[in-house]
Amino acid sequence: MRKFIAFLIMMVFFSCNNQEKTMSNIKSGWEQLVHSETVDEEILAINRLRKISQKDNLSFSLYMIDFSGKKIHYNDFKNQKIVNVAIDFYPDDAQFTLGNWKPLDIDNVSLFFLE
Repeated sequence: MRKFIAFLIMMVFFSCNNQEKTMSNIKSGWEQLVHSETVDEEILAINRLRKISQKDNLSFSLYMIDFSGKKIHYNDFKNQKIVNVAIDFYPDDAQFTLGNWKPLDIDNVSLFFLE
């Protein structure tokens, strides 16, 4: 019984530790994206974030924020003028939002959805 309890404690510890690492990697990648100075840097940052989300099996929702502050889901976006882009990540049972990305090339937004 003690071995089982110790095993459960270790699993919870490693699971939490892994989730924190994943969230940290995503936040770091997002900062890289937000501060990209060239389209090529932007593409590299998106590819990094996409690989992290695929590796850790994360789901996400991407939104465009217009000048009125309205969130426009990516699927409903029709080339409206936007202020920035935000994304909701869903690691395990959590959710966190990152925003303030002003794409250098609006077409790069679609790169998040490549397989």
